[in-house]
Amino acid sequence: MVLQVRSQIRLCLPLDLLGLPELHQKIKHLFESTAKIESCIEHVNNYLKDHFNSMPRKKVSEFIPSVIHQIHMNMGVVNLEEIVEQLGINNRTFQIHFKNQVGISPKLFCRIIRFNSLLFALDSSPTADILSFAIQFGYTDKPHLYKDFKQFLGMTPKEYKRRINNVNALVEKEVKKYFPE
Repeated sequence: MVLQVRSQIRLCLPLDLLGLPELHQKIKHLFESTAKIESCIEHVNNYLKDHFNSMPRKKVSEFIPSVIHQIHMNMGVVNLEEIVEQLGINNRTFQIHFKNQVGISPKLFCRIIRFNSLLFALDSSPTADILSFAIQFGYTDKPHLYKDFKQFLGMTPKEYKRRINNVNALVEKEVKKYFPE
């Protein structure tokens, strides 16, 4: 028996592939009987409702650790709409579950991870240009970059760069005291 799904595309799927081998037998039996088509449809609908209602449902919050991992692996530069679509859940439901489990919104979490990744890269290359790194980390313009610096560090990128260079100079000076060339 083959189930035909009709929309704009005609798709035929064997019921066994859908995990419904008993339905195949039930439909075959119903159509061999003298029952009216309405009765057959009602029986099939009831069977499908019972079948899918008895399946264990995954909690949305079970997906949050994998989403967090994906955000970290992409250094905070992700499309949350695509993630929600891949999960097959409502955006609002995702937002609520994420905030309940993590404590902040997914958008803010992505911003923090992205900003932290940018700072790590800047700390690894103190002479690098902040704006070139900003583009690499998904900042599309200066105002977004400056907003994150002000919100997360309370200073502008220029002030941060100056402080990092001062700290690096102090560390270098101290190291030379103890390990002269």
